[in-house]
Amino acid sequence: MEFVFSLILYDEEVEVVSEYFLASGFIENLASDIRSEFPESSGYSVRNLCYMRHFAKTFSDFANMQVALAGLTWYHLQCLMDKVPDKSMYLWHADKSLENGW
Repeated sequence: MEFVFSLILYDEEVEVVSEYFLASGFIENLASDIRSEFPESSGYSVRNLCYMRHFAKTFSDFANMQVALAGLTWYHLQCLMDKVPDKSMYLWHADKSLENGW
């Protein structure tokens, strides 16, 4: 499980998940494989895996961002990804959300 998450999280560095894989149904197969291998786990839908990929591409320097974003839930991070297209604005909204309890 950790290996699968690492593949998605570091796709910029190892270039495993490319546009070719997306077009070939890679994410759909990955979601299905995770559900088969770990039936008790949740949160690995195709949609959520796409969010993870988007997050990893946007925040490839996540180790440095972890402290700044640690206080927000995954759902909150997803909502910000949907509504805020710019990385600097995303971080501003994340910071204000933590500061003001939004």
